Amino acid sequence: MNILFAKEKIKIIELRHENSDTQNMYFSMASALNLDYYYLKCKGTSLDPHLSNIVVPISELNELLKQID
Repeated sequence: MNILFAKEKIKIIELRHENSDTQNMYFSMASALNLDYYYLKCKGTSLDPHLSNIVVPISELNELLKQID
């Protein structure tokens, strides 16, 4: 889904590389569009957040989903 066309009151979850501390594009867009934004830091398969795959901790994702429901 494109965040620009998201319906009101939708919740955005960003899965972020653990070394991605300065890239805040999705947070900025969600704030500008008045959408609820959440993120989950994930371990990367390499140090570079731009070139790495991430490993999503399913138990932490499930916990986040319960919290924002």
